[in-house]
Amino acid sequence: MAGLLTLVGCLVAATVLVQLLLGRLVDSVTNAPPEPMPRRRRQLPPLSRAAVRVRLEHWQTASRLRDTFSCVSMDWWPAEKCDYGMCPWSEASALTADLEDPLLLSALRALAPLHLRIGGSLADQLVFTGVEGAPPCEDLAVDQTRRVGFRGGCLPFSRWLALLDLCDRAGCGVLFSVNALHGRRRDACRPPDTPCRRLSRGERPPCCTNYSGGWDSSNLDAFLRATAAAGRRPAGIAYGNELAGSLGIEAHLPPEEYAREFLSLRALVDAVWPSKQPLLLAPDASFDSVWVEAFLSAVLQGDGDGRAGNRAGGSGAGRGRGRGRPPIDLLSYHVYPLGAGDGAQMLARSLDYRKLDASVEKIKLAARVVNASSSGTVVPAISETGGAYNSGRSGLTDSFVSGFWFNDLLGALARHGHAFGCRQAILGGHYALVRTRDRDFAPDLYSMVLWRRLMSPKVEGGLA
Repeated sequence: MAGLLTLVGCLVAATVLVQLLLGRLVDSVTNAPPEPMPRRRRQLPPLSRAAVRVRLEHWQTASRLRDTFSCVSMDWWPAEKCDYGMCPWSEASALTADLEDPLLLSALRALAPLHLRIGGSLADQLVFTGVEGAPPCEDLAVDQTRRVGFRGGCLPFSRWLALLDLCDRAGCGVLFSVNALHGRRRDACRPPDTPCRRLSRGERPPCCTNYSGGWDSSNLDAFLRATAAAGRRPAGIAYGNELAGSLGIEAHLPPEEYAREFLSLRALVDAVWPSKQPLLLAPDASFDSVWVEAFLSAVLQGDGDGRAGNRAGGSGAGRGRGRGRPPIDLLSYHVYPLGAGDGAQMLARSLDYRKLDASVEKIKLAARVVNASSSGTVVPAISETGGAYNSGRSGLTDSFVSGFWFNDLLGALARHGHAFGCRQAILGGHYALVRTRDRDFAPDLYSMVLWRRLMSPKVEGGLA
C-alpha cells in the first residue's frame, strides 16, 4: 500500500473530510433549486468539525490527467434485471431513464467535463431503429437460455438523440458501445431450453457461447450516417462488450477475428466522419494479457493493408485517421475488485489491503502490456468498474465503505497512465451514484467530485 499512499496522500485527507463537506457539496452540486419531489429528502445532520493533519514528504507531481478522467456508465438493464433475489434497475436503463431528472443532471454537471459511457452486457444484441434498412424491433425479454439472461432490444434513433442532448446540457461526451454480434449466429443448444444463464462454467455446454459467421455492420452504418447527418458525433465508439476470449460472457471471440472486424469498424467511422473522428475503444472486457497482446498486434499490423472490410464499410481501414494516430485509441477493460455481489465476506474483502493491492497489480499489468504491445501509442482505460459485479451489493457499494476500494482505484488509475476509470453506474444497481428511489446521491459521487476539485488535473503525491 505504500505506493498508493505515495500517490493519494491528499486524497486520504479528502476522504476523511467527506462527511464534513457533504452539506456544502449538496448545495454546490445542484445548480438550481430542486423541483418538489413526492418524497421528503432526508435531512443531513449538523456539520461537525475535526482537525486533520497530513504531512507529505518528497512532494512531487505523480501524474497529469485528462480533462475527461471522470467517467460514469449508463447501462441497458431493464427493471426485470434481478440478482440474488433483488431487482434494483427500475427506470434506470438508458432506454427508459428520465433524462430530464434534475438529480441526474446536477450529478453530471458536478463532474463535467466527463465521459458518459452508454453500454453494458446487452449492447451486443441491440439493433438500431428509425434509420434506413433497420431490422424489426424485438422487445427486451428475460431469456435464461442466453448467457446475459435477456434477448432482443432496440434503440430508437429518437432516443439516441435524446441521450446526446443530455450530454449537451450536462457537459459530457458519450462513449457508445456498439453491437459486435450483429449478423453472427449462435449454435443451437440441445435441449433448446438449456439454461445458459444459470449454469456454472463447468456445467455450461459450448453451444451457450459459440457464435459463427461474420459481423454485419449495415445497421450500424445507417445509424452512424444518420447521426452525422443530424450534425451529431459521439465522443467515442467501443466495439462489443465482454466478448474477448475465454473471459468473455456471451461469446468467446478470438483476437485475430476481433481485430479484423474492429478495423472494419474503424473504416466505417472514418468514412462517416472524415475529420475529427470519435475515439475508438475495444474490447470492453476482463483483462487477458495474452489475448490483448495478440489483438493489438493484429490491429497494428493490419492497419491500412486493405484486408479490413465488411458488408457495409468495404476496405480501406487506413484512410481518414489523423496522421500518426493509431488505429485504436484506447484499450478498454473491466475491473470488479470485490468479485460477485453475493459474497458473504464482501465487507471484509473491501477493507482488506491485499485485495486492493491485487487490483492495483492488475492495473499495473494492463499498463505495461498495452504500452509494450503498442510502443506507447495506445492508452489503457477502465470502461466499467462498480466494485462488485451482478449489480453490486446493498449496504456496501452504495455506502461510505465503498470509498475504500473506489478511492484506491482512482489513485492507481491516475498513477499508472489510464485515460479514465468509468464508474458503473450513474443509475441502477446497488452501485448507483444517483439514487432515484430516495432522491439522494451515493457517497462515491462525492469522492468523484472531491477528486475533480482537489486532485485534477495535476495529481500530487508524497509519502504520508
